[in-house]
Amino acid sequence: MNDNTRLMELIEQIPDIRTRFKYKAGDGISANVIHKDPEFIAWKNKVLVELEKRPMTKSIEDIQQIFSKMNGWKDESDFEEIASRIATMIDGEEVVDTVEKVKLKKGVEVITAFNRYSLNKQVGSGGNGNVWSATDKDGENVAIKFIERDNSEKVLKRFKNETFFCITHNHPNILPILDYGTAGMNYIFYVMPLYAKTLRDYIKEGIKYDDVSVIFTGILKGLNYAHKLGTIHRDIKPENILFDKDSLEPVIADFGIAHFSEENLATIIETRRTDRMANFQYAAPEQRKRGGVTLPQTDIYAAALILNEMFTGEIAQASDYKKIGEIARKYSYLDELFVRMFRQEPSERLYPEEVIFTEMQALADKQKNEAEIKRLRSLAISIQKPEDYNPHVVAIKYERGKLLFELDQPVNEEWFQIIAYASYSHTAVMGYETSRLQKIGQNMLAMPMRLNETKSTIEDVVKYVKEWVVMANNLYKNRVLQRMEQEQRDKEQQRLEEIRELEQENEIKDFLSSLQ
Repeated sequence: MNDNTRLMELIEQIPDIRTRFKYKAGDGISANVIHKDPEFIAWKNKVLVELEKRPMTKSIEDIQQIFSKMNGWKDESDFEEIASRIATMIDGEEVVDTVEKVKLKKGVEVITAFNRYSLNKQVGSGGNGNVWSATDKDGENVAIKFIERDNSEKVLKRFKNETFFCITHNHPNILPILDYGTAGMNYIFYVMPLYAKTLRDYIKEGIKYDDVSVIFTGILKGLNYAHKLGTIHRDIKPENILFDKDSLEPVIADFGIAHFSEENLATIIETRRTDRMANFQYAAPEQRKRGGVTLPQTDIYAAALILNEMFTGEIAQASDYKKIGEIARKYSYLDELFVRMFRQEPSERLYPEEVIFTEMQALADKQKNEAEIKRLRSLAISIQKPEDYNPHVVAIKYERGKLLFELDQPVNEEWFQIIAYASYSHTAVMGYETSRLQKIGQNMLAMPMRLNETKSTIEDVVKYVKEWVVMANNLYKNRVLQRMEQEQRDKEQQRLEEIRELEQENEIKDFLSSLQ
């Protein structure tokens, strides 16, 4: 077994060794420690033996010194430094020499314990870091964020916090870090998926209004997850929100890194407001003053600005800004949500995120109720005229013992019940009462006649039937009108009750909202 094979076996054990870390608080130490773990000590000794077999280099000397100084204070960072350095020694080649400075450019390769990445082009920059697209050893496209080692201790600590936060926590709206390592003596880096676009790209293209709530909800879910873990982003802006191709699922990046400390931020705003203000347009008031304390509500303030901007394309100012309702009336209820998230005092902002979700749904329901109330109130309350039904006798015939009366309209069943059986004042020939009328076919009334009936009797029957038709017309119209009036009154009462219920529901929603 050659030296490289043995060293490779030890490198492959790194993930198992990494699981041996234990959190320790007390004795002046509050950190994840491993330096006294038996399995780690055994692994360390084997690594040192393998390094002794190689020609002494500055890199090997550094590894030996790091091992000897491990005492619990920086076990995690020391271990990762060692893991990254020994990974460069496979096959005796150091693709990126860890003792020399590296210049980032196309074609440069950086390696970690288990992968190597070839840089393609720079795709982003800002603050203290640069982002490059790269291809790993399997041909997969990724992105790598580099940060220079000569940054301040505070910036380096935040980069470390971000790296470990994203590695150890899995959430669909939080940036996943796939790998990390060092490049030469001047860079540290982490590897992440290569995303297709940022929220800034989406805003420039124009977001469909129906898609805004999906994106906004995803941002809040990511913040909610982070806030529950005690992490405050402090730099929420469209450039830090990423998307896969054709996806509306936002991924929040740059966790744990503030491009400027609170002190520097306040100084820059005070002294160079005109030319640097664009960098801080999403900063909450507490970030804009010296000594201000950032809170989870600081991220909520920025999220509110992004919500408004996704509709309007503009960043809202404190007193003069374009409202969502002016752009998308359907979503005007979000203006009230924005106002409550955009309060100048952090304690007055709507928070936590669960409350924002609840309030957003309540405001949507309230607007829906108000629209329904308006619709119900606008409904006509006048009584509609009954259908025009006014039949007349147009012909009289005699067939097979029946006197037939042809009408100019089909016989309505309700109308026939009135003319034949209703109680109304009328004149009739004995034996030829209204109850003897019959309905034949579509538009024919029939009155059975006795044999050898006198002409005068027939004349009277015809006269009276015609009178009954006129009377039935009036009775039918009045009856239908009364029924329609009652139906209209019932509908109006039902409408008023619906309005009253919706108004009461909105009152309760307003009351509950005031308790948030």
